[in-house]
Amino acid sequence: MNSKSDNLENNINKKQECNLEHDDIMKSDVQVLQKELSLKQRELEEKNRELFFLKQKIESLQVKNDKIYEHSPAGYFTFDRNGIILSLNHTGSEQLCASKEQLLNKSFVDFIIPEYCLQFNMHLNNVFEYNTRHSCEVKVERKDKSLFYALLESIPSNINAGHGASCITTLIDITMLKVAQDALKESEERFKDIADTTPVLMWISDHEALFTFVNRFWEQFTGRKLSQEIGLNWIEGIHPDDLEKFMSVYKSSCDDRKPFEIEYRLKSKNGEYRWLVNKGVPRFQSDGRFAGYIGSCTDINDQKVVEETVKKYNEELKTLNASKDKFFSIIAHDLKSPLSGLLGFTEILVDEFDTLQTEEIKEFIGHSNQAAINLNALLENLLEWSRIQTGNFTFHPSRVNVTALFNDIISLFNQNAINKKIKIEKNVDAALYVVVDKNMFNTIMRNLVSNGIKFTKEGGNVYLTAIANEKFVNIAIQDSGIGLSQENISKLFRIDVNYTTPGTNKERGTGLGLVLCKELVEKNGGKIWVESELGKGTKFIFSLPKNDS
Repeated sequence: MNSKSDNLENNINKKQECNLEHDDIMKSDVQVLQKELSLKQRELEEKNRELFFLKQKIESLQVKNDKIYEHSPAGYFTFDRNGIILSLNHTGSEQLCASKEQLLNKSFVDFIIPEYCLQFNMHLNNVFEYNTRHSCEVKVERKDKSLFYALLESIPSNINAGHGASCITTLIDITMLKVAQDALKESEERFKDIADTTPVLMWISDHEALFTFVNRFWEQFTGRKLSQEIGLNWIEGIHPDDLEKFMSVYKSSCDDRKPFEIEYRLKSKNGEYRWLVNKGVPRFQSDGRFAGYIGSCTDINDQKVVEETVKKYNEELKTLNASKDKFFSIIAHDLKSPLSGLLGFTEILVDEFDTLQTEEIKEFIGHSNQAAINLNALLENLLEWSRIQTGNFTFHPSRVNVTALFNDIISLFNQNAINKKIKIEKNVDAALYVVVDKNMFNTIMRNLVSNGIKFTKEGGNVYLTAIANEKFVNIAIQDSGIGLSQENISKLFRIDVNYTTPGTNKERGTGLGLVLCKELVEKNGGKIWVESELGKGTKFIFSLPKNDS
């Protein structure tokens, strides 16, 4: 029995101990919870304070936003699908000169002048039908009957709601802009009218030197429209020989922002290139930035033709004066010398004939004969040259065998060559033919072969050759004589330079032979030139048209 009592008591004691422990645990948990609650409360109070300040800030911003909205430079309207004003800001009411109360639930169409109503209705239809932003310009009549231009820009008020029930519209008064645009348009039209009635080619370029405008006269001159000339397309009409020079001047002027003036040829609508003088003046914007050029082109083709004619006449006059001087020089000197020599020898023969030995008489007769030969050659050249200068000559080109021509010349100068122990040789294809006036050919060869013999020392050689190419035959007269310096070569074939020099046996020249040769060769469609080196002989070459048939 005692044992059971003891067990019961022990159990009771244990249970009491457990309860005490549980109470201790509960008490500890409560304390923890109390601390957490206190912390949460402080955090909540902090959040409440933040929310309070945030609410105040939002309310302040709302007040500011309301002020900004109400007094924005632009009017704000909310329209329904029919253009009924659902809301608007203060600026909007001022724009229409009416109070909000007078405008709310009114149709905005009532404020649009009739010719713009359809445009406004289409504007609303685009906004609501396509659920997208859209803008348009209308003319509005205020409550006080005054008018102004307005730019409307609308967006659906709820883009994600499909076809929205309302749209928000910004209204900006663009009257001053329209006035400025109209004034600018009028100014541009006035400038275009002036430009189109100005009888010069006018053009305008931008800051990159690209054409943006040409006037009607330009289009009439070139036969091309503005669309064809825009940018740098217009330079297609510049003469190829003038293009590089023009572009160089044009580009450098643009780079330096300076005026320019240049002459060039521009193709007209009939395909003719006509001379123009193009003057360009730089344009600058109000802030000083380079805006491009404005320029004009004046047709100076007739003036150029006159200038070229005057230049041609001046050159011809200069040539005639030189010819006159040459002629008088020949008369005064070259003609007088052989004539004086001939007179001198004949006077000796007349005055001293009885006292002279036979050999002396023969010598004087020989000198007289040579003087007569020189005089005759000079007179022949003078006569031929004068005929050419006056146009009083006959020109009968024909197909002639070169070998036959060479043979005639060799026969003519054979005795002269023998006298100086000079050998004349030829190298030519027997079947070679040229087209030439035979008399002129003989005159050319007579002068050139005579020179070859004259300037070749005894025992030398003179070579006659003819080589054919595709269109021409090059005929050469080459000697082994004294040759020419480069300085003296430049004096040949010139009427304005009186160049002559004695031969190796003191033979005199006519002073006219090479000038005559050049003119005769050119009359026959060829060219003449010379190759020589001092002390190494001279080679005269001239070309004549070939004839194979």
